[in-house]
This record gives sequence, structure tokens and C-alpha cells, in this order.
Amino acid sequence: MRRIKISSICVIVFILFISVKLFPNDILTKEERDYLAKHGEINFVGDTKYPPFYYQKSDSEIVGITSDFLRWLSVELDLNIVLHHRDLYEGMQSVLDGKNDVMCDLFYNKSRDSLFDFTEPLYQIESYIYIP
Repeated sequence: MRRIKISSICVIVFILFISVKLFPNDILTKEERDYLAKHGEINFVGDTKYPPFYYQKSDSEIVGITSDFLRWLSVELDLNIVLHHRDLYEGMQSVLDGKNDVMCDLFYNKSRDSLFDFTEPLYQIESYIYIP
């Protein structure tokens, strides 16, 4: 009985492994994959003075919650993501000028909506004002 149970588990694991290899679950569309194949990399720029989300730890190292998420996304979706750092307004202008593809951690407002396409929020930030 135990041998049948172990054999059944091995067969199920084998089938799952083969199905993942034969039928990968790619969440990107064909058009998105074609764009990535043509352009090679996606350039993200963020305000390096926005800890703990996106900031410059040393002369060249970008760290934070957003940069960690982008590195994870790069591995999970097999993307070539390059992180850049600028102050907020230089970063926004670099996207508008086509030097970078995506601006990280940009807060939505109506005037920016006419310039940028916004995703759904990745996270929500609660802010408080303390008055003594």
C-alpha cells in the first residue's frame, strides 16, 4: 500500500514537472514579448531620494522595496530590466524624452495623467500629518 502511494506521488510530480516545461504559463502577450525581443531591455528610472522604496545606497547601488520587486520581476518573467536613478523631475523628463521607459513610484494626479500611462497601484501608502 505504501509503495503504491509513493509511486502515485512520483507520477503526479513527474506529470506536473513535464506540464510546466511543455506548457509554460507566460503572462505576457505575444505583442509584449515581441516588443521585448525588439528592444532588449526595459529602462526603469526612480527618484533616488525615496526610501524605503527606491534610493541610492552608494555611488551606484539602487536599493529599496521597488527595486527589489523589479529585480524579482526580472527573474520571474525573464526580462532585462535596467535601473536608473534621477531626481523626481529629471526622471519624469527622461521618460517623456524616451531615454527611459518607466518611472517608478510616481504618484497619480490629473496633470500627470495627461503625460503618462499609469498602472494600477502596486501598494498603498498611508500618510499622516501630526500637529503639536
